[in-house]
Amino acid sequence: MEHQQSIGQYRLIKKLGEGKLTSVYLVQKEDKLYSMRVQSKQDSDVQMCKLSQAFVKEISAFKRVKHPFIIEMVDSFIWRDEGQTARWCMVFEQAEGGDLYGRIIEKKEKASEKHAINWFAQVCLAVEHLLRVGIEPFTIMQQTIVIVGKQIEIAKIGGMGFIEEGYFGMNDVLVCPSRYYAPESFQGEHSAKIVTWSLGVVLFEIFSGGEHPFQANFDGKTYLSNLHRFEIRLNHVISGNSKELLKLLLEKDPSKRASMLQNPLVKDKIDILIKSNLLNERDEVAIKKQYSDINEHQDISQVEEEKQPQAMIRHGFEEEKLKEFIPKDKG
Repeated sequence: MEHQQSIGQYRLIKKLGEGKLTSVYLVQKEDKLYSMRVQSKQDSDVQMCKLSQAFVKEISAFKRVKHPFIIEMVDSFIWRDEGQTARWCMVFEQAEGGDLYGRIIEKKEKASEKHAINWFAQVCLAVEHLLRVGIEPFTIMQQTIVIVGKQIEIAKIGGMGFIEEGYFGMNDVLVCPSRYYAPESFQGEHSAKIVTWSLGVVLFEIFSGGEHPFQANFDGKTYLSNLHRFEIRLNHVISGNSKELLKLLLEKDPSKRASMLQNPLVKDKIDILIKSNLLNERDEVAIKKQYSDINEHQDISQVEEEKQPQAMIRHGFEEEKLKEFIPKDKG
């Protein structure tokens, strides 16, 4: 890939990041820039097949969801490299601000409280939409949230969680998914509350410049088994309202964990968002309708429970999508 000039119809500009499963590039088609996620070559055919299946799930999920705060997938295709290995490629609208991993953890920069809560509210709306349409809850990480726009920076969900991996940024620092796991993940539990927890970790990192809320020196090998003994490390620079929000999001008992969108601080940000000129007319209408629907529910987990039958059949569209995509590789 070092000497590769183009992939499909897209010219490679530079590498943005790399993990064991994927590499991310800035690419150009005609006069427009995009980000491209390319499937990495694996050690065995079995591993490659499993990763291809994960890409199919990810692509299918992106085809199902359209939302102002979910990154837009503009293209997907199979590309054969110089060794004739078939690799999936996904092309997205450009996220000029990169992901929060590069913005916060790599640079160790703290975001203002205003920016942090704005981004948090936007991502919460995206997550609620995913649950509502039946996408199974998944752990949110810094690299699954991207910043779109230069003057007005908007946070968007940049991944559906089917391709989850440790991620190396440009300084080769590894970020493990377990950093964002909820306490119940140790028992294998899986619910909408894990999303609430992982977003709480992300919000803390935004406030603190990449620090973990429970460990100064994060140890992914022992974190979950020892989490019950750790106390949240609330920074003194965080305001009282934000501290209370973090405490509610990072409640170890999932039954007591806060609903993300019922918090007054978050609701105020959404109200301001709707009344501002930040969104275009179509997106403003979509968010207004969504927020009206949200107010009929008291807890985001209720959405998941009501939509669980749909979430349970989320794999049903995968075979159909495979049949749809594979002929493109043959043509």
